[in-house]
Amino acid sequence: MRELSLNVMDIAQNSISAGASLITITVEEDAELDELSISIGDNGRGMTPEQVEHVTDPFFTTRTTRSVGLGVPLFKMEAEMTGGSPSSPPLGWAPPPPPSLNPPAWT
Repeated sequence: MRELSLNVMDIAQNSISAGASLITITVEEDAELDELSISIGDNGRGMTPEQVEHVTDPFFTTRTTRSVGLGVPLFKMEAEMTGGSPSSPPLGWAPPPPPSLNPPAWT
């Protein structure tokens, strides 16, 4: 769990670097199925189809500061080591807007 948590934080940091102003991290447990689901979404600049195709390749990165991209590949590895599997949302997915802190008054 510690490694999964660190990977989630790394991916969230990458979202900030990609210009995201909203990041959603959802953790859901299904005790009956003995499953844990972690979803991460943002409203950053997104990825090209080529980037999505290579998202789990640790030797593919768009960063200029290093030649590896380990965030998603490590997250995938950690999920697989626990018997899980990663999945990706469709291109163009964005998190839902945050709930309003001041809901409109009913008239």
